[in-house]
Amino acid sequence: MISPVPSRVRWLYVDFNAFFASVEQTLRAELRGKPIAVVPVQAVTTCCIACSYEAKQFGVKTGMDIAEAQRLCPELRLIVARQREYAACHRRFVQVIKRCIPIRHVRSIDEVACLLDSRAASPEDAMEVARRIKRELADEFGGYLRCSIGIAPNELLAKIAAGWQKPNGLYLLEPETVKEHLMQLGIRDVPGIGERMELRLLKQGIRTTSELLSLTPKQMRAVWGSLEGERLWYRLHGYDFDLPATAQSTIGHEHVLPPGLRTREQAGAVARKLLCRAARRLREQKLWAKGLSVYLSFSAGREKQILECHTRVAEAQDDTTLLQLLSRIWSACPDGKPTFVGVTLYDLIPDAQHTGWLFEQDELRSRVHDSLRGDLEHKIYPASVHAIRHAAQPQIAFRSIPDFENQRCS
Repeated sequence: MISPVPSRVRWLYVDFNAFFASVEQTLRAELRGKPIAVVPVQAVTTCCIACSYEAKQFGVKTGMDIAEAQRLCPELRLIVARQREYAACHRRFVQVIKRCIPIRHVRSIDEVACLLDSRAASPEDAMEVARRIKRELADEFGGYLRCSIGIAPNELLAKIAAGWQKPNGLYLLEPETVKEHLMQLGIRDVPGIGERMELRLLKQGIRTTSELLSLTPKQMRAVWGSLEGERLWYRLHGYDFDLPATAQSTIGHEHVLPPGLRTREQAGAVARKLLCRAARRLREQKLWAKGLSVYLSFSAGREKQILECHTRVAEAQDDTTLLQLLSRIWSACPDGKPTFVGVTLYDLIPDAQHTGWLFEQDELRSRVHDSLRGDLEHKIYPASVHAIRHAAQPQIAFRSIPDFENQRCS
């Protein structure tokens, strides 16, 4: 049920700044004040998964190829990611925040959302809670693990507000000023609007946040093709509703292709690698997919073109079946220079609803591969991805926090 527009701020959103890089600078004094980039592996073919603010001053960005990052910042230091340390620091900052205010949702490894109660009903009280969180974090981490905090009528608006004064910001968005502030955003600054959705909006003649806000709830639902568009309308207009957790409906991966992989053949190899990764997540979560989507983006001068292909499958989770589906889709893809590739498995069902498996050998083979972890994990893969085996490296999972025990962050 959707509540009326709140007459006061109700949510406080904490977003840690350059989290992985900041953890490294917290743990290693020699990295403080230095331009650093966190990478999945120590290789020139990989990309930055995080960078410090010192590196950002040179133009280094998350997702940038290492070669380009080092060209912009020759003094850039590459630090191999340490998930164990990031997870430990995550759990530690969660406990710090809980001393100040209950946490309603852990949204990712570096973001949490808190619902303000009656004791922090006024903007002044909410701001004091935020300042206390910052003081407690500074005491705990020595001032090197900083966060930006947004306060607003609903969670989405609080998340947006948290991004307005990075790094180490604190921003209050009151109900009567919501529309005025949102008009200053670029349309891609709205959470949930990525490249594909932006292109869909452009096709509908919607280019600015002002034009987006002028739509009705039903128009938003039609553009999105789902109820999520209507929900976004209400959130952007200040309404507050806290939806219950739902079962995962999609699993996917995407990759921005570096210049050396912008051919149909190389992009296809990257797509196969991404699909195998998604299929393994299916099996880990005991899910089956009934649909596969493939996305390709092409650049033609200043214009971007995107190709979406969808196909149905009879409840699959093994690599062989899914790769065969991908091959059929790929055979219909046009030639060109793709700049982006993504795969999504959708219409997921749990094991309990699975109606039977006809190709036990394929399923068994995939599960045997899954069991070969550790040193062999990245050494067993389809032969068709061998040429790009170092590309599209796995990134740290932002949405799930590994359960490492007996770890400290000091």
